[in-house]
Amino acid sequence: MDAIETALRDACEDQRDALRKFHETGSEGDAARVHFESCPACDRALDALAALRGGAPAVPPPIPGNRPRVLAFFAATCALTLGLAGFVGYLIVSPFFETVDASELDAAERRVRYVRMPGRPEVCVAEYPGHGGFGPMYLGAAPCGQVSDRVVSGEGASDGLREHAVVRIRGTGMCLAHAPKYDNDFTFPCDD
Repeated sequence: MDAIETALRDACEDQRDALRKFHETGSEGDAARVHFESCPACDRALDALAALRGGAPAVPPPIPGNRPRVLAFFAATCALTLGLAGFVGYLIVSPFFETVDASELDAAERRVRYVRMPGRPEVCVAEYPGHGGFGPMYLGAAPCGQVSDRVVSGEGASDGLREHAVVRIRGTGMCLAHAPKYDNDFTFPCDD
């Protein structure tokens, strides 16, 4: 019996052809096809054939129990990276595709009402009503003659405007209304 058949004697029957192929080529790819990691006899045969080839190294056996964890970590890292890249891409691209329905704009425009500015009866301020305990939002001002059909009057209509201080903007015909508590500053034409 020759040395190759002696080395293959204890190996699994279905693995002998793969072991002979490794002996012929010395290829690590051919060695990897042998299930040496789960069969000690095939592992010994692979080492014996490598020695017969003149000491060509056989594929080292994998570290037991480590491969599934490494693959799971790699898969989780890839999934997180792809998820993060997709989320950032969505944040960057989504503003370009957002549209406001014309009916939403019409409904919002219908809710805008005008109230007279305290101390300046000729100036009416555009007010968007607040929701859920939030006060109204002031959007700007116009001469009352232009918006007379939408002017709301009565007690409490202009209460939120009483805290606004009005100053003339230097070098212009415009005034600035500012309230320290609110973020609703607006400008309007000053009377000369």
